[in-house]
Amino acid sequence: MCSIIELTLITLSANAQAAANRPLPRFVSLGADKIHLRTGPGKRYPIDWVYKRPNLPAKIVAEHDTWRKVIMKDGTSGWMSSKLLSNKRTVIVKNSEGRIYQKPRENSKVTAVVKYGVIASLDKCTQRWCKVKLESYKLTGWIQQNMLWGILPNEFHD
Repeated sequence: MCSIIELTLITLSANAQAAANRPLPRFVSLGADKIHLRTGPGKRYPIDWVYKRPNLPAKIVAEHDTWRKVIMKDGTSGWMSSKLLSNKRTVIVKNSEGRIYQKPRENSKVTAVVKYGVIASLDKCTQRWCKVKLESYKLTGWIQQNMLWGILPNEFHD
């Protein structure tokens, strides 16, 4: 008969194995209100930055145990605990201004204009367009993929 501790270890081991089998690089989002970016993979390493922006996209480029090396939009890199990251896909507007359209084409009705730094949930993408949701405004629409950071080149195909 397994004890609760044994079951917990089995579950943690299975989760770590599942994460290890996922491709790198990949995007995730910050899943907590406050996350420390450290110089190495563990609490013994100094804190370089403190992020206080949930849902901010981050690119995972390496893994060590339960730690993930991430690169942020501005190029800052370091290690974050995987427990504080979310698999929810988000993107951030990287240009000074981006238009959100009703349909994935430029002659469609513009439903919003978003500024640099706006974060949106990512629904799906084609090669040129991404369907995003601005949750705080209850708005869904399409934006050109080249206006966003948080997507790998050739990650989505038509």
